[in-house]
Parts: sequence; C-alpha cells; structure tokens
Amino acid sequence: MKEWFGRVWEFLNFTFLDIGGAQISALGVLKFIAVFWFGFFLGRLFRRRIASLELMQLTRENKQIVSNIGYYAIVIGTIFIGLSALGINLSALAVIAGAISVGVGFGLQNIVSNFVSGVILLFEKTIRIGDLIELPNKERGWVRQINMRSTIIITADNIEIIVPNQTFITQNIVNLSFSDGVRRVLIPFSAAYASAINEVKRVVIAKIEASDLQYERDRPLAVRLVSLGDSALNFVLVAYTKTAIDAPSPYEYDFLPLIYDALNEAKIAIPFPQLDVTMKGA
Repeated sequence: MKEWFGRVWEFLNFTFLDIGGAQISALGVLKFIAVFWFGFFLGRLFRRRIASLELMQLTRENKQIVSNIGYYAIVIGTIFIGLSALGINLSALAVIAGAISVGVGFGLQNIVSNFVSGVILLFEKTIRIGDLIELPNKERGWVRQINMRSTIIITADNIEIIVPNQTFITQNIVNLSFSDGVRRVLIPFSAAYASAINEVKRVVIAKIEASDLQYERDRPLAVRLVSLGDSALNFVLVAYTKTAIDAPSPYEYDFLPLIYDALNEAKIAIPFPQLDVTMKGA
C-alpha cells in the first residue's frame, strides 16, 4: 500500500508541461481547480449574504453594487492565488497578459464596454431596480436586476429581456419612474351626446373612488372631455399608479370595468358608430 501511494504521489508531481520555467504538474492543476472552485463558491455565498442583509442604510441598488464588486474581487483574487498554486510566476504572467491584451482587447471590446457601462449604471443610478423603462424598440418593462454586463427587464407579459448595459449609455432610454415611481395613465371612454357632461364625470369618479383598486389615492382623479366625436362625447379618465415591480399597479384595462358599471348604473348610454344612408331615386 505504501508503495502504491508513493507511485500516485510521484504521478501527481510529475511535470508534464513547462511554461517559461513554470513546471506544471497534475497536483498543481488539482490545486488550481480547488482554489478556483472555492473562489466561485465564496463569491456566490457573499452575494447571497449581501442580498439577505436587512440594513436600513443599504438600498437595493447599493446592495447590488457591493455584491457585484465583492463577487468579482473574490473571483479574481482566487484566480491569482490558483495560478500561484499552479506554479506560474505572476510577474511573468503580467508581461504576457499585457502583450496578449492588445490583440484580445479588440475582440472583447463590446464585453468591456458593457462591463464599464454596468459600473456606471450602478454608481450613477439613472436606471434602478424597480424602474419602469421604455427601450428604443418601444418595449416596456421593469428593471429586475442590474448585472455587470447586462440588465434584466421583465415585461407586463412576464417575459424577461436581457439588455446589454451599453444600450443604456449610448441610446435614449425613457425612465417612466425616475423621480417618484408614479406615472399618469389615461383611459379613454365615450358617452352618448344626450349625456350630461358633469354627471358622467361624477358617476365615473365616484365609482372608482368607492372601489378597492390600488391606484394613487393621494392624487385626485379627473375626467375630461377631450373631443366631440362623430357619434359620441369622448372622455378620458386621468389616474396615477405605481410603477415599481414589487407594488400593486393596475393597468389601464383594470379601470374599464368600473367605468362601464358606473355608466350602466347611471343609465348613461355608451354609443356605437351610426351611419345614415340616404337613397336617391333614379
């Protein structure tokens, strides 16, 4: 048995590769893998620990900054430790990396740009977790996560969109909740020409105020007559709702059943297009 262990130890220490004087053995490779795996494990553990902290002075954005910086610092640090355990001279490696980085930099230009853009977003906070944004393709969604390379957006259809961070730096992005997380919604509806305008306004506002719909009740509702249509009086309901992803936020169509019930209960007709046809004799 002792002889067998001796052969295994001899095999593990056998140099099968020589890089600039650094003798690479199977044992060194195993050490590098162990340190590398431990670094990723420690980095992910650090991220989960930061996310679970309940500190009043740390907002979600600050937690994201701390967790990302800490994660990459731990991973990069363990990579250098692993290379040292492998037997590679880090000073020589720095010279080689400097020569290679010039050529590789062109191929990794977009990745580096997205990485730097992610750092800018985390510190500048023009885009924050929970913000409702509109992308250049007119797609709307809430910011769920800001990573170092990309940002995850979730739409109203529960579809997750992964957007490169460079998009938020180089293109025009509409942040619908940058200031206070509240946005205005306009819900159009119509009533017959015989309807009393003030009565339409009263019954619609009263119905919505009496409901349990979770809109911003500290901002008054408004019903406005916007146009005299071909077949109806055209109104719009003005309301304000929360845009944060973790807050109850009604959409435009949540108001429509209440508007319909209010008009129906008040016997206010909801018109439909009508066309008069005059027949002339030959």
